[in-house]
Amino acid sequence: MLEKYPRAKKIVDDLNYHEYLADTKWIQMTPEEAAINLAKLILVNESLISSSIPLKRMAQKQVDNDYNEIGNSLHVFAKEEGRSQVGLTNEDVTKLFAHIELGGSRYSQQSLH
Repeated sequence: MLEKYPRAKKIVDDLNYHEYLADTKWIQMTPEEAAINLAKLILVNESLISSSIPLKRMAQKQVDNDYNEIGNSLHVFAKEEGRSQVGLTNEDVTKLFAHIELGGSRYSQQSLH
């Protein structure tokens, strides 16, 4: 079942989670919500590379909202797979979003010591 998702497969194997896979809800949103969120992410990405400064600023704020909103809708194994596919570790993501209180305060406090 997870052959296309090597990082998630490794976690499932390491944790011997196989018997729970059928009951695991990977995404906490409807297919319609997932499609809308994907479309929003595409628009935000296009805005981030735009030459319009106001559009870039709005997109940067939207990235933070999407990080929280969409991130909270994903199972931890799915998040880990996504990070792996783009070549990021959990620490990398925490650094990218260090300005967000929940993830950022944890990283900022570590970097102060």
